[in-house]
Amino acid sequence: MTKKKGKIVGLREETEGKLKRMVTKELGVSSNNVRSDSSWEDLGADSVDMVAFVMRAEEAYHLEISDEKISKINTFGKLVDYVYAKRMTRGDSPRYTA
Repeated sequence: MTKKKGKIVGLREETEGKLKRMVTKELGVSSNNVRSDSSWEDLGADSVDMVAFVMRAEEAYHLEISDEKISKINTFGKLVDYVYAKRMTRGDSPRYTA
């Protein structure tokens, strides 16, 4: 866990926060509109945008997501869950930067 503005932040929260910042920046949506159940369509992304975004997440977290798995990541929350699980398996620690 790490401190975030006086608050302890765990690996899942750090992962979700970073991915949310990436979505808001790259897709131009308000962070208020990015929820776990938000589909890529809800966020204004088509399938090409979604695959491109997942590829950027792969780069940001130094992991690979199979094409088969990408096709099943149909919400923001599923992407967060997948990246978090991979990071846990690797033994990552949160590195929050404001």
